[in-house]
Amino acid sequence: MKLHLAILIAALSAASALGQTTMPTATTQAASYERYRVVSEPGEVVTTLTNGMTIIAKRVATPVVAVRGYVKTGGVYEGPWLGGGLSHLLEHLVAGGSSRNRTEAENRTILQEIGNNSNAYTTDDHTAYFINTTPQHFEKAVDLLTGWLLGAKITEDEYRREYQVVQRELEMGKGEPDRQFYMLAQSNRYLVSPARVPTIGFQPVIENLSRDDVYAYYQLAYQPQNIVMSVAGDMDPEQMVAIVARYVGDAPPGREFSQDIPAEPPVLTPRTVVATAPKLGQAKLSLAFPTVRLDHPDLYALDLLSTCLTNGESAILVRTLRDDLKLVSSIDSWSATPTYVEGSFSISSELDVDKIGEATKSILDGLERVKTEGVDADTLARAKTQMKVSRIRGNETAERIASTLAQDLMSTGDPHFTDRYLERIDKVTVDQIKAVASAYFVKDRLITTAMLPEESAPNGLPSAVDVLRQEAPTTNPVASDTVDEGKVVKSVLENGTVLLTKQIASSPVVSIRMYTTGGLTAEDVATNGLGNLTMRMLPRGTTTRSAREIASFFDRIGGEIATVSGSNTFSWQASCLKADLPKVMEVFADIVQNPVFDAKELAAMKIRQVAAIDSQDSDWTSQAFRYFKKQFYGPKNSPYQFTALGTKENLTAFDSAKVRQWYASKALTGPRVLAIYGDVSASDANALASKYFNGNGPAFEPRNQRTTLTPIVGVQKIPLERAIKLAGEMDRRADMPGESKPSVDVIRVDVQQSQQPLAGIVIGFESASVFGMSDTAAIDVGDTMASGSSFPTGYLHETLRGQGLVYVVHAMNSPGRSAEFPGSFIVYAGCDPKAVNEVTEQILLNIARLQGSDEDMQPGWIDRAKQLMIIDEAMDRQTAAQQAESAALNELYGLGYSFTDRFAERTNAVNADAVRSVAASRLSRCVVTISTPNPELVKVTAGERTFKSFPQVDLTPKGVTHDAGTP
Repeated sequence: MKLHLAILIAALSAASALGQTTMPTATTQAASYERYRVVSEPGEVVTTLTNGMTIIAKRVATPVVAVRGYVKTGGVYEGPWLGGGLSHLLEHLVAGGSSRNRTEAENRTILQEIGNNSNAYTTDDHTAYFINTTPQHFEKAVDLLTGWLLGAKITEDEYRREYQVVQRELEMGKGEPDRQFYMLAQSNRYLVSPARVPTIGFQPVIENLSRDDVYAYYQLAYQPQNIVMSVAGDMDPEQMVAIVARYVGDAPPGREFSQDIPAEPPVLTPRTVVATAPKLGQAKLSLAFPTVRLDHPDLYALDLLSTCLTNGESAILVRTLRDDLKLVSSIDSWSATPTYVEGSFSISSELDVDKIGEATKSILDGLERVKTEGVDADTLARAKTQMKVSRIRGNETAERIASTLAQDLMSTGDPHFTDRYLERIDKVTVDQIKAVASAYFVKDRLITTAMLPEESAPNGLPSAVDVLRQEAPTTNPVASDTVDEGKVVKSVLENGTVLLTKQIASSPVVSIRMYTTGGLTAEDVATNGLGNLTMRMLPRGTTTRSAREIASFFDRIGGEIATVSGSNTFSWQASCLKADLPKVMEVFADIVQNPVFDAKELAAMKIRQVAAIDSQDSDWTSQAFRYFKKQFYGPKNSPYQFTALGTKENLTAFDSAKVRQWYASKALTGPRVLAIYGDVSASDANALASKYFNGNGPAFEPRNQRTTLTPIVGVQKIPLERAIKLAGEMDRRADMPGESKPSVDVIRVDVQQSQQPLAGIVIGFESASVFGMSDTAAIDVGDTMASGSSFPTGYLHETLRGQGLVYVVHAMNSPGRSAEFPGSFIVYAGCDPKAVNEVTEQILLNIARLQGSDEDMQPGWIDRAKQLMIIDEAMDRQTAAQQAESAALNELYGLGYSFTDRFAERTNAVNADAVRSVAASRLSRCVVTISTPNPELVKVTAGERTFKSFPQVDLTPKGVTHDAGTP
């Protein structure tokens, strides 16, 4: 950007010297394309060009710039192609595909150069494309994205490839019960409207589409007047508009794209639909009532009522159905109000099959009480605050701000509809809540949808009538002159807790994060699940506050509280607005230091935990990973063999005394790091932390340098001598890359039969990964070369997804907390059961490629990978919560809170030799696990694979991911 300005200034100077006419500025160039402006302010511009395209540009104080393009077409507007999922298929073809200006490979190279942080999705009524990058790459991002939207070629080869990808995506969706349940509920709600048809389409219809069908639809829908470009970043909006206009202003308008769709007739009688799914665990139940479109004045009261009913631990139906009556393990609600059809108010729950009838009655009874009594003033005020805070949280990043502005404009014509929406929410009264409940909660229009575990219907799909019955001061104080906004200030409290504070004036949300070592590494076979149960119990009551009082407090202020047992840590997390921080710190400290573990509350929590355990295998990924953890980590007696939920048998044995003893001995005895980030000064944060944590609880040893974490008793660890020997063997092998060909030794192949329609492959490499190990950067670069960073690319994605062999494939470094608890490097994939052998061998080949020559790795790939990682790391540090979590964990693990600040430096220092060395030493031995409905088809064998050469990997196949139906 500076280069362009320098050229322009030089040109202006030359013109002046010659007495020539002054060149037009970027702003005047943009103005030549503009028809009118809706917003024209120093920090924001919303303008419509002469060809009908709208451009939104917003200045946002962030290191990231977001470039987003929205096409007002989606599943409901496909007309004669309805059911073919054209909008979704087209999204796959347009994002990253060949265009009039560049080949697919050229587009892809530029995308890699600017970070490859790109995605696309399709919903019922729009398709979105975006690229997130840094300001210096803004123009390249605009060039790429507008080239896709307005100049896609959609070649026959591209069509055939992406057609296969979509087929695999459809097949993958069959193994996702949540997606299937949503589609079932939609088809029950809508009988005529195209909203009844899944955005992704139906497989038989898609199979009969041609490239010409898709291209014809593209020419109809992808016209300038049907597109909104929304950009946000720390740049002058006029400059951003000028750059976008330069790339799109000359595109001629096309024919108007019709958005007329059939109207949905009113619901006159109750409807009920039931389906089954294998290994579902608990049943899924939806109770819905027809309501209104987005432009109806009842929108605000309906949305607020949904928040009152289920948003937060103290919400009406959560409190009654889950906590008091114990009829459901989870319950949620939402008011869906599309622009194109009348919407629905839905209440969804997960519960035991035999409780469906009683739960249905209790939900409907609760709605009847709202009709007559409304909601109390405190509940209403709490819900309004929650919605306000949710809006604030949703606009902390450039991409979210750009998205909100665009979607508001498309749906209402007002880019700031959300702001006015909150003003109207604030004016909703209790009488209005009662009025909308009476108007829409009519039993004669109740739409009931259920999905039951297949095992609950041994004689086949049950009759709906049989199952569902219609009821109708700090120790080290910091001087004020050393405290600068934007800098981390570290101090140590009297009890040894390390305190990290950072004032972020742009963040109205304050994030509190506290961590100590523990999690799964504190558990053994007999205690697995105890950590998760214990931590989840913390907000369920203290010596001075009941569970309901705690939930009500956080709901009332729109705050959040979470207590978590992870793989390596126990954590306490809270967030709130700045004004609420003093009171939140008081309640937060009470939860940390004074939990009571009430027996009744514990019994209820155990029921919910059992329900979650029963549902573990309903999703193919969780089933595949659970099996992998058992097979890979089990023989090592590693705690990572466990899942946080534990087992039903263990849960039965855990009582209040056991939970209380566990918390005191495990969670409260380790080194602690507390981070407070947001718009609060270091002195204020120090004062609050000192007030509530100094002198309370056990004393802690400050961790000012990296030390070996204390081993946890109860799990057999790898002896230190063995760990050192293993590391030495790895280093010796890494020193001899020229003595052997790239190879991977498969130690064993473990297979389990599943009831999912697709196969899950998880391969664990004996990398002995540990947080902060010296070659972390090299293994992470290798990981990115193999499978991308936040968004998929790399050898694995380009070959397997590009050939239509997998639905998803990805690799990740999964470090352990210490040399005695080492982690692994994991590659996973989901595919057709018939493809497991080819997919597995392709994965092994492409991981072995990292041991190969520079030519094997392919020129340019390592530099692209490093750029991807650096840009993604910037994306992951935008919010106060992200920064607080990163700093606290780095400090806890002995790396220092600023460890991530040197991420780019460490990443850029990695070269091909470093990747080769780490691949030879850490990525050459593995265990293959496969979960498949057809184990007889698995022919993968144990043994060493040696590779003499590697096929070329083409960057042409798309690296962006795509989603259907999820904004």
